[in-house]
Amino acid sequence: NAVLPVIFALLPNKTEQKYRRLIEKVSELCPLWNPKYIMMDFEKASINSFADKFTTTTNPSLMSGCFFHLKNSIQRKVQVSNLTI
Repeated sequence: NAVLPVIFALLPNKTEQKYRRLIEKVSELCPLWNPKYIMMDFEKASINSFADKFTTTTNPSLMSGCFFHLKNSIQRKVQVSNLTI
């Protein structure tokens, strides 16, 4: 039970168009790429783009959010709201 990061991408912005382009490029380089599990941060654009490509009835990839990014997001919200944990 381990996670193996296989893609790191520095994108100019966080739009669905950029994530779709990333997926297209990776698919060109690795035409047999068919992930069973996808873990990512909680960016809506990335979730939508990967879901459109990989969560179909013939390819039910399981997508999950990264706990590290969730924890950071909660910490930022707590700080902005002047709350304490």
